[in-house]
Amino acid sequence: MDVLASLIASLVTVANRFETLDVETYRVLLPWVLLPVIMFPAANLLSGVYQLSWRRLATRSVLHLAASVTITMVIEVLLFYAVVTPAGLAGAAGFPRSYWLVQAVDFVALALASRTLRVTLERRYRAQFRDRRHGTRTLLYGAGEAGVAVLAESSASPAPGMYPVGFLDDDMRLRGQHVAGLRVYGNYANLQQTALRLQATNVLITMPRADGNAVRRVVHAAAAAGLSIKTLPSIGELIRGSLSPARSRTLNLEDLLRRPISPLDRQRTRDLVGGKRVLVTGAAGSIGSEILRQVLDAGPSLIVAFDQAESPLYELEREILDRIADAGGVAPAVAIELGSVSDGARLDDLFARHTVDVVIHAAAYKHVPMLERHPSEAVVTNLGGTLELLQRARTAGVSRFVLISTDKAVDPTSVMGATKRLAEMAMVAAGRRTGWGAVGVRFGNVLGSAGSVVPIFQRQIARGAPLTITHLDATRFFMTIPEASSLVLAAASMGGSGRTYILKMGEPVRIVDLARDVIRLAGLTEHDVEIKYTGLRPGERLHETLFYEAEAVEPTADDRILGAMLKDPPLHTLVRLRSFVDQARQRRVTGDEVLELARELAG
Repeated sequence: MDVLASLIASLVTVANRFETLDVETYRVLLPWVLLPVIMFPAANLLSGVYQLSWRRLATRSVLHLAASVTITMVIEVLLFYAVVTPAGLAGAAGFPRSYWLVQAVDFVALALASRTLRVTLERRYRAQFRDRRHGTRTLLYGAGEAGVAVLAESSASPAPGMYPVGFLDDDMRLRGQHVAGLRVYGNYANLQQTALRLQATNVLITMPRADGNAVRRVVHAAAAAGLSIKTLPSIGELIRGSLSPARSRTLNLEDLLRRPISPLDRQRTRDLVGGKRVLVTGAAGSIGSEILRQVLDAGPSLIVAFDQAESPLYELEREILDRIADAGGVAPAVAIELGSVSDGARLDDLFARHTVDVVIHAAAYKHVPMLERHPSEAVVTNLGGTLELLQRARTAGVSRFVLISTDKAVDPTSVMGATKRLAEMAMVAAGRRTGWGAVGVRFGNVLGSAGSVVPIFQRQIARGAPLTITHLDATRFFMTIPEASSLVLAAASMGGSGRTYILKMGEPVRIVDLARDVIRLAGLTEHDVEIKYTGLRPGERLHETLFYEAEAVEPTADDRILGAMLKDPPLHTLVRLRSFVDQARQRRVTGDEVLELARELAG
């Protein structure tokens, strides 16, 4: 095509600049007509133009083409004035100086036209002529950059089982237009009609930046139309991958949160732990392990992963070693330590062997009904572990101590919430009067964490059992694991002494709505799965809140995080708490006593 474009460009330029179609003129100028036929394609070959992808007509490819043509033009001009003109060869006299510029422009225009035609025809017709026997007719929801990339990729190397037949998009201005050769048929309101018209059975959401509300609308429309649905990974998941239909996955609950997901704040994490020695307790848990991953990416000099759960800790160690291997062996020192935060002697040994700058305390018992039955164990681990760790961290000169708390610590009605409230008060008592950098971070439920409601629902569906919900109107705050972990680190980087940071979690979500989402994502309807209401369990309440009404809550430098100053605990709070833990170690506390102490000290 470029050889043909070179010849046509030369012939047209002669006719234009010499204002004639005379055969004799072309005979005299034959060397200048034929030379570009060789030189233009040769320059493209040498400059790598033919090794570039033209499926999306990227700027880089166009610039490479322009550069090779410019080089060819310069060589022609030098050849003409250095050889032809001094020798007085035929055609040299009166030769227009603009000839080569016009010729180059003509060639670039023709070369781009041929490539544009090829790309357009490929996008429009290639999918129609390939073997469709294994192709599921699929609607692409999202006609933006990601959707175009998926379409181009599927045309070039069809993903197994996928055959794109049309676009849908929330931008109704695109309706009726063709994007990358595929028509846009409207938005979610037109999904069922479009699927019937095009005989589509699948929907692929190609909107990696979409928030939960946008995804939810598509999911509901697809469910009503009886279509199966998948999505591209989120932007965060795509950082280390490509926009390929092969990377599509089934939807999960994180895609359906009723608010935009907070982006990871890597700079604040680097500010907190970059070059530091970091201890993470509860490192094998859902939150602890994600915090550890984000800390690992922020460049600490040492990470100490501490947990009492042997098997999850072993799996975490294997994951860390794999990450280090994938990074070419460039990573901080890592120490995997097995033990309990409530074991003072074990902590003494830990701090004797590792110098630590930052402690992130995520270790805790968290299941409300279980701890109602075992209040002494809750006190020993959640409160006693915090007291033991605070004492060793202060003695060892740790500069920043971060306590991970919960919304259940606010006006607690459960043993779990009361122990976390007492742990908050221990943190305040240890930090505020001395100016030591101890802070707390408080947030609600985390989607997908071990023992949380979503995995329970999924197991019930797999068993064919009813989904059990405590109350029709029960609500909870929800975050994703990466989101909560990132905000914990961002809040901890803000400093302060004895301060509690509260993560904004949007509007509370009704548990029954979450259950219905799980049913839809399983490809079922509410007619297929029964929802059964069991009543609130001991220690549970209908709605959670993130702070006391009397707490002085104020904005911070990060609009996703609030700061709260808890009331100063009484002077001998730490002594009282230690005595209470000692009592619990002898299995001599009740749930009522735990709640009573929390309410008394909280005022």
